Amino acid sequence: MIYLKRSFILLLSLFIISCGGDSSKKSNQPKDLNFSTVSSPEEFSDLVLKSVSSYRGIVLGSQMSNKDIDQEHLKRTVNMYAEAMGGKKWIREDAEIKQDGNLFIKSYRWLDERRRMAMNVIVTTRKRGNELSLEGVEFKTNLDILENVKF
Repeated sequence: MIYLKRSFILLLSLFIISCGGDSSKKSNQPKDLNFSTVSSPEEFSDLVLKSVSSYRGIVLGSQMSNKDIDQEHLKRTVNMYAEAMGGKKWIREDAEIKQDGNLFIKSYRWLDERRRMAMNVIVTTRKRGNELSLEGVEFKTNLDILENVKF
């Protein structure tokens, strides 16, 4: 009995040691939304859309260059749009990215079967040197249950 107790304590302590590590090297971002590895504004915009469609408004809010926005409102809006995106079969059209100085604007549209616009997510990215930042996200809709918001 004593042998089992000691071996259990030894295994438990090894497990605790193996789970630990240097937390200063870890990132708060999920691995599939690692914005720091992105090199182009188009890839950055695609990651922003991925964070919206996967209900991760908190990650999106942490990328905003304007940190004064209402994070809870952004999170609710992202959740509502993500639910609407997955709730029906939509036709998605992605517009070509447009450049205005150091700003890059990419638009993603969801159309119904009659090709009427239902939702539009417009991502504005700023590029300074090799650094990319999220300047703003605009949510537009023709659906009554969603609101038009610009962050």
